[in-house]
Amino acid sequence: MLKLAVSPEALRRWAERPADFCALRMASALDTYGLDGRYALYWLRREGDGAFCRVSGRGFALADTPPALAELLSFLPVLGGMGEVFFSGCLPAQGERLWMMRRKENTNCNIQDELSNFAAFSPGIEITDCDNLTELYQFLCRHGQLPDADYGQWLCDLSHRVRHGLAALWQVRRGEEPAAVMGVYARNSGSGLLGSGFTAPQWRGRGYAGALLRYGSGWLLRRGKEPCFACEEALRPYYEQRGFAAAGQIARLTPQEF
Repeated sequence: MLKLAVSPEALRRWAERPADFCALRMASALDTYGLDGRYALYWLRREGDGAFCRVSGRGFALADTPPALAELLSFLPVLGGMGEVFFSGCLPAQGERLWMMRRKENTNCNIQDELSNFAAFSPGIEITDCDNLTELYQFLCRHGQLPDADYGQWLCDLSHRVRHGLAALWQVRRGEEPAAVMGVYARNSGSGLLGSGFTAPQWRGRGYAGALLRYGSGWLLRRGKEPCFACEEALRPYYEQRGFAAAGQIARLTPQEF
């Protein structure tokens, strides 16, 4: 049976799971909003085998057993007003599958060399912080990357996390606007979730995405956190060639699927 969570300590047991998409998003919600029910709500299974986080209309479900998965799925229609929902652990039959990628343990890449001499690995590519979040929002919207985002809510959430060191955003610029972007949007004590990597179509094929991935991975490793991210099947070979390996799958469900 699901119950509303009122103890951050009980939630942290779930939020601290390494390289787990839903756990990292729960950790981000806890760090950003705590238990403030106006912005984030959390539920735990009394049996100890499932957890659910709702933040900004999106859901993140962790199910360790089939009974936990079944209850979480039956819970979604009751909530109402939900956007997409992600599952990790036991996965539902429906929904799109994404791969969780993490650094290969036996990678030959010397990350210390990358950190000390980034330019040697990405010649001619300068990466800077995304200081203008309004410009970033406009860039992502212009390319269809934020189809349902409310500007005010998006800006309030992201600016708070950046100011408090809970998120970091980087860009490669060409001319007067970004050409490619990526960021860390969630982290717990051991892992960091890279996301929102996007290169404008006219700038693709120039190594910007790979440079941002290397830069973001180094940023996390310097802070003692393992870089990880979710990707579609078609992109898995690309990331495997760059020192990452699949660590399991997650499921993404749209409202029409629950």
